[in-house]
Amino acid sequence: MLSDEVFYYLCLLRINGLGGCRVMDLVKNNGTARNAWESLQSSTTIKDEISNGVRREIDKAQDLGFWLSCPASYSFPLNLSYFPQVAPVIYGKGEFHIVDEQSLAVVGTRRLSDYGKEVTEFFVQGLIMAKVTIVSGLMRGIDTIAHRTALKFGGRTIAVLGSGINVIVPPENSDLYHEIAKNDAVVSQFSLDTQPTKFTFPIRDELIAALSRAILVIEAPEKSGALLTAKFALDQGKEVYVIPGEIFSQQSVGCHELIKSGARLVTKPEEILEDLGLSSSVISKSLVDLDNTDLTSEEKAILSLLSEGVKETNELIRRAGLATNIVSSTLAMLEIKGLVKQMGSSEYRLL
Repeated sequence: MLSDEVFYYLCLLRINGLGGCRVMDLVKNNGTARNAWESLQSSTTIKDEISNGVRREIDKAQDLGFWLSCPASYSFPLNLSYFPQVAPVIYGKGEFHIVDEQSLAVVGTRRLSDYGKEVTEFFVQGLIMAKVTIVSGLMRGIDTIAHRTALKFGGRTIAVLGSGINVIVPPENSDLYHEIAKNDAVVSQFSLDTQPTKFTFPIRDELIAALSRAILVIEAPEKSGALLTAKFALDQGKEVYVIPGEIFSQQSVGCHELIKSGARLVTKPEEILEDLGLSSSVISKSLVDLDNTDLTSEEKAILSLLSEGVKETNELIRRAGLATNIVSSTLAMLEIKGLVKQMGSSEYRLL
């Protein structure tokens, strides 16, 4: 059953001039959102109009299968409870789990390159193996790849919308939206049918930061929204990690500026996990069951070395103690099986 406090929080948020910070101050000073609402000296007519509108909104949300949560709700995300002024009320589909406290936002450009796609897949795969929840914004580009990679490898992911939760943007991510909502969580701080604008996305970016322990920026141009998410994270006292790009790439100008400003440059997931005090030992284990009888002994040997971080072909040959042609043919077969990927002329990594 919906908490009365959600109703009163929504009423407070609909008072002109009251933002999240002011609402939270009023609730703190009055003990509850209900007391804060009743303490306001607004006219009865205005209060009745707001109350009736909020009741209609809540009824519609529940009819559509969405939930609402506020700081007084047991379902309010733990990470957001440290910054409730960012979004005193959130709408959701799916549910939060206790493991979502260990979450990381993955953000970047909507016009990603092949490099950006590969890096996103590599980092997200490593992070979800360590049970890190991936938070992103469901938009084209880095967001989409981050969500899809987390789902592909059985990890948890949270989509934060720049629109009302009843508005799916972009429309081609409708299937992704519903897949995330089925087992993970889709959330928004906006009224149900709010359309996205240039003003809603920056507000959304602050919520992404609040729901995450830290931020990872991958491919951000000079005026990317990802840079704003990074700023919010820094304002909240959180770490910002950045993937470097090619120095001539306009897609990485913003990333390089963040690094110059003190953000931490990272080149592998373990660096983030160790910095956050999370176990990175699971990354040393292949996603492939090495006891799988469908694998040859040579394939198991190569996969074991790749899981230890060995990438270069000559090093694989030396460590495996196998002939060059055997290693080459084994790598080719593993690539056909979708277990490894070639990263250059002589380097491979696990998929």
